[in-house]
Amino acid sequence: MGRSKERVLEERAAVSKVMEERAFTLKAFSVGIFLSFFLSIGAPYANMVLRGSYMALDFSTPGALFLFFVLVAIVNTALRFTERNKIRAWALVGVVGVVYLMTVVLPYLKGMTEFKTDRSLFLLCSMSVLLGVALLNLGARLTGRRLSLNSRELVVVYIMLIVASAIPTMGLSEYLLPILGSAYYYATPENDWANLIQPYIKDWMVPQDMEAIKFFYEGAPKGYGIPWGVWLKPLMYWGILLAAVYLTMVSIMVILRKQWIERERLVYPLVQLPQEMVRQEGGRALNSFFRNPTTWVGFALPMIIGSMNALHHYYYFLPSINLVGSTPLFRRTVNLIFRWSFPMIGFSYLINLDVAFSLWFFNLLALSQRGIMNMLGVASTEKMGIYGAANNPIQAHMGKGAMAVLVLFGLWVARGHLKDVFRKAFRGDPDVDDSGEMMSYRMAVFGLILGFTVMVWWLVASGLPLWAT
Repeated sequence: MGRSKERVLEERAAVSKVMEERAFTLKAFSVGIFLSFFLSIGAPYANMVLRGSYMALDFSTPGALFLFFVLVAIVNTALRFTERNKIRAWALVGVVGVVYLMTVVLPYLKGMTEFKTDRSLFLLCSMSVLLGVALLNLGARLTGRRLSLNSRELVVVYIMLIVASAIPTMGLSEYLLPILGSAYYYATPENDWANLIQPYIKDWMVPQDMEAIKFFYEGAPKGYGIPWGVWLKPLMYWGILLAAVYLTMVSIMVILRKQWIERERLVYPLVQLPQEMVRQEGGRALNSFFRNPTTWVGFALPMIIGSMNALHHYYYFLPSINLVGSTPLFRRTVNLIFRWSFPMIGFSYLINLDVAFSLWFFNLLALSQRGIMNMLGVASTEKMGIYGAANNPIQAHMGKGAMAVLVLFGLWVARGHLKDVFRKAFRGDPDVDDSGEMMSYRMAVFGLILGFTVMVWWLVASGLPLWAT
């Protein structure tokens, strides 16, 4: 009993110490900007050039988690290990310097590489960054400063990474940029887009230089460069819409945060894992999460299987492990797919049991519904595109209706909290506390109104009728 009481006191002291630490520091923003820039370059390159695994999507952040894992488990741990001892700081510089000499300097002097290929440039950049960090750590140690990041600074870095994950790939850029010139580049006499689509597109929405549009899809001649002037105007106008969208989303999150987190106790899987990674325990460089053997078993299993399957695509003599199977149902009109998805296993572990149950239960229910409709010949000729509910328009519309009901029901459950928010925003009610929010309720409500107004104005200016906005 005494030990448990002492542990509770230690945990409270650790929490108090963490809360006293600063979060929004220049050091945290610098690291976050650097890693976000690296992710913003690497994720599109992996998608469009390497054709590898998706490292950043609008709904998944494996690239952000990987970079954050490297930062917390390797870089920040090494900095914490050396910040109390000058000899360790010198040793870190020596180790990184020797590795830099063997992997970068000597191969260059021997003519083995000229740093022109993607692989050699990546090696040069990554090793240069590690050497720079080691030297900065030594300088900080000699001047009595600390280069490592505290828990709250690491949280800021992670937030910047997950926000950056949704921008450079499928969340925004990989859709927006190709769309800007598609109505002109893909226009042919057969599809008659010149008469059907182009007259309804405002000049300020898309580039007006056909040569620049062609170079975007086919590549510019060597030495031509990127015609930024052609793209600057439409991107600025689209930037207004995107800024309004982000302002609206942030305002909604502030308005509903207390309801979702403190009252409904919703679980956020993308937050739980980083919280365990940055949790501090006394003076240890590594907390119990990284010292737990189960953590490394769970990490090694998907890494080994995924690596074997990836190498199999390049070297066919290496075996691959099949993780997907299927069983035909309802007179072979649908297939029940079994897939060992390690991301989904981890995701299901972190969410509530009732939510995990609903995921597979309603998936089976939708599959059964599709099978019964196929057997009865119930179908729709509507074209929904590649993202339309397994090419089933009927279920796509059902899903849209279910989402509308979910939103309305969620607002109905939160009606008491929303009354408090609006009372604070418009009347300044002192009984409603918004001191723990990232912005006041008044700013959030007026930010929501402003963002919504700008979005409606932008859509109407683009030619969309007011009733359709």
